[in-house]
Amino acid sequence: MCLAITICQQSVHGGLLQRRHSTNNTWKYGKFAYSAYRSVQFTDNSTIVFRFKTTKAHGMLFYMDGGSLQEFIDAFLLNGLLRVRISMGNCSGKQRLINGSFTDLKWHKLTLRRTSESVTIEVDSFELIYLCRGLKKTDFNKYGPFFVSFFPIYEWGKIKWRFRDSFSTALSFGGFEGCIKTPKFAVGDQKLRRARLWKSERTVEGCRDACKDPSFEGKCYNGGKCVNKIVRRECDCSKTGFNGPNCSRVALLDSVAGLHFHEGAGWSFAEFRGWAMPKRSELQFYFKTGASKPAILLYQDNGMKDFLEISLIKDGQVQLYLRGNRCAPEKQTIRRNFTDNTWHLVTIARIGSLLDFNVDNITAKTISCMAPPQLSGLDGKAVNFLYIGGIPLFDSKGSKVLKEWSLTGLLQKVTGENSLFQGCIALVRYSTEAKRFRNARLLRYEGISKNCSGETCSNAEQNMCQNGGRCVDLVVRAECDCEKTGYYGRFCEQKGSSYVNRTVFNGTDITGQKNNTSDDDNNVSSGGDVRESNEDNNNVNDPDESPKGVTVGKSKKAQNAVSPLLVSPPVCLLLYVAALLMRNDVA
Repeated sequence: MCLAITICQQSVHGGLLQRRHSTNNTWKYGKFAYSAYRSVQFTDNSTIVFRFKTTKAHGMLFYMDGGSLQEFIDAFLLNGLLRVRISMGNCSGKQRLINGSFTDLKWHKLTLRRTSESVTIEVDSFELIYLCRGLKKTDFNKYGPFFVSFFPIYEWGKIKWRFRDSFSTALSFGGFEGCIKTPKFAVGDQKLRRARLWKSERTVEGCRDACKDPSFEGKCYNGGKCVNKIVRRECDCSKTGFNGPNCSRVALLDSVAGLHFHEGAGWSFAEFRGWAMPKRSELQFYFKTGASKPAILLYQDNGMKDFLEISLIKDGQVQLYLRGNRCAPEKQTIRRNFTDNTWHLVTIARIGSLLDFNVDNITAKTISCMAPPQLSGLDGKAVNFLYIGGIPLFDSKGSKVLKEWSLTGLLQKVTGENSLFQGCIALVRYSTEAKRFRNARLLRYEGISKNCSGETCSNAEQNMCQNGGRCVDLVVRAECDCEKTGYYGRFCEQKGSSYVNRTVFNGTDITGQKNNTSDDDNNVSSGGDVRESNEDNNNVNDPDESPKGVTVGKSKKAQNAVSPLLVSPPVCLLLYVAALLMRNDVA
């Protein structure tokens, strides 16, 4: 029990601590991270300046009260709007909602000014907004801690939260996610000065772009673009033909295919827009399978006698079977076992009356025809669809097509030999003189529930990934996923810098480690409905805002996510209360 309490208090109060007087000015906040500052005053004739940037539309910016049930001030982002509230003196529950582009990953500046009788708001240096009038000099003369992003656990059970929703709202959003600079304040004619940091948990020094930070693991595959979300990175997979967190999974409805035909799926096939087979053209596709039984890889006909068929036959050999006008021979077989569960490239090339067929550049004897299979009509377009992995029992309108397959003999072949393909087929492509390789358009499919890209590589390929990295199969190539290894790079060969987790408690310094993050705070934008301004740029680029040595500790890395809490808040709360009771008993 004592050990559990010790561990819990370590996570609550911070086993990873930093000096209270750090010269760093910018901090990154993830879920339930917070900072508490002392000395911030909002008495008569005072100013508070608060800077933040985020991509999240919800979250608490700050909260401060006067130690009573009546007086408080807070600021939140709610559905992308900035809400500022104040309750003091004659201003009870006054608030303003400000519309702006506050989730644009740019710095925004919120300024609150209190005169002898009123409180005004200024956002990104545009016009003043009156929040409150009719104040007295004696209002809000007492002030408690200035909380940023969330609240420490000792604040959770206080009675004041029954009279205001600041805590419950912050809890529902998990606090703020983004970067916040140390608040500044001034009283009277004094210059703006930084608030004094008192406590902090789960914050990270600096505001480095998550896409450039090696402590965030994983990467975007297949041309996906990394999107900086400050506390995590995400992948934009649009226009890649892939999906998933890292763009590693083929989108089944996209023409790049990558289709998984698996055993037990029943009847399965994929239907593509057909190959017209002009005089100088080529068809390609990739396949892999570990099943040794015969199977249909590809089939297309013209609705009459001409057809083209590629099949796996006995001993894992691949055979081309076609019928045109006086084609000799009609069958060609590449006699090698291709059922080794690795990717193989199949190519059929037409040059006039000649047809070349190869698998992995192993070429069969050229087929010569008086006229190759006539797969196109007078308009030059394919007459029928091209089928991969099997054939349909119904057409796209729901009509049975069993009779047509029976006339070709294909139905008997598929049902008699159970020749439905098991494995993966990907990247069905056509090429002509006018248009180099383009992905065939996938029209419909059946019995296919997932794609092949993103699966774990074979054992032979796995050897290229070092330090426990996972080899990811991306059809035409393989890459290493270094998640949770502590390494990065093409082969997970480079040691990654740790994702820092900073905690401050009463200035106690426990352990230290140098962090190489940098502060990216050179762009200050205007909020929506406001104009851009360069006012107070000397504050934005303060020379003393560059990160200095910070005492930090390692925490577990997480891909596309914020560092999680070490112990769930309810458990910590119970253990924390138990610890206090034990202390009282001892006393």
